Amino acid sequence: MKIAADDGPLSQVQRKMVEAAALAHQQTGLSIGMHCGGRGAAQEALEIVAQRGVAAAAFIWIHAQNEGRREMHLAAARAGAWVEFDGMHPLFQAIDAQEQHLHFLQDFKREGLLHRALISQDAGWYNVGQPEGGKFSDFTDLFTRFLPLLRQNGFTQAELDLVFNTNPYQAFGVRKRLV
Repeated sequence: MKIAADDGPLSQVQRKMVEAAALAHQQTGLSIGMHCGGRGAAQEALEIVAQRGVAAAAFIWIHAQNEGRREMHLAAARAGAWVEFDGMHPLFQAIDAQEQHLHFLQDFKREGLLHRALISQDAGWYNVGQPEGGKFSDFTDLFTRFLPLLRQNGFTQAELDLVFNTNPYQAFGVRKRLV
């Protein structure tokens, strides 16, 4: 299931939404994918789901790249959460997001946490109000630019298979993950 929140701290409504997602997970086994920014929003949500008896492994922190403190990414992964870095296409970022994402994955590799990392490109964006939805962002950058960048920086095929095949299968699998 997908939920969303702004930067932390979470509002009362957002806290209730996370509690409801935890309750839904207990009944269905669906993963909780939370789109959120920085300033501790994901960490606060992780505390809420734990209080409701749901393991961090059921939680996917979407848009983790929006949290500027990289140690927060590692802390969430160490707790057992899935940490997803997305929005890497150049149309979405003023910075070189592919380099940024490389550094995120290098952090996870160095810390032995690649088994908690997810990557998403966020392509095909539609911008309301722009003629024909604005400039279309194709779906190939992940394959044509990012995977070669990872290989050039020492990522093995086994590590790439883990991040791009095994992890999504595990993260989005339907099963109850309770504490």
